[in-house]
Amino acid sequence: MLSFGYNGCMSVPYDYYPAVLYAIDLISQGYTKTAACDKSNISIPTFESYINRDEQLSVMLDEAEQRGADAMADALVQIGSHTVYGETNPQMAKVISDNIKWLLDKRHRKKYGDKIEIQHNITADKAIVDALIAGRNRAAQAQVSYQEADFIDVEPIAISDDELLTQLLS
Repeated sequence: MLSFGYNGCMSVPYDYYPAVLYAIDLISQGYTKTAACDKSNISIPTFESYINRDEQLSVMLDEAEQRGADAMADALVQIGSHTVYGETNPQMAKVISDNIKWLLDKRHRKKYGDKIEIQHNITADKAIVDALIAGRNRAAQAQVSYQEADFIDVEPIAISDDELLTQLLS
């Protein structure tokens, strides 16, 4: 896209594509998006604008973020000599290590989180539950009519609907 300036000279708008690629490369090395954009001399909104417009850049960013998380995890093992997060002062190395662990836990909980989250969901269709309750009620009515006879076919059990559902689903 060419445009003419106020003095009639032709000017070409700046293309940030190389800076975006450089920022993606820095992210894959373990830099945060903010640090990578700062080092690439590009603003975060401009970076995100390029990423949102180009599907290939978006895929590259996703892969770079995964590689960057791995690079951060590797930095924990070699915190004294890492190129991005290296620190020889033991107190600063601990602070940096704790910060990296916190960031990995928040951004990549499944892979690097220190807490195991177990989700267990049981759902039962309302029609099934209603049918089970209706069957239990019919059995209770039948038991009343059998009490008038000389034999007992079913022993009545006092159980709540929730307990019945729990027993049936286990």
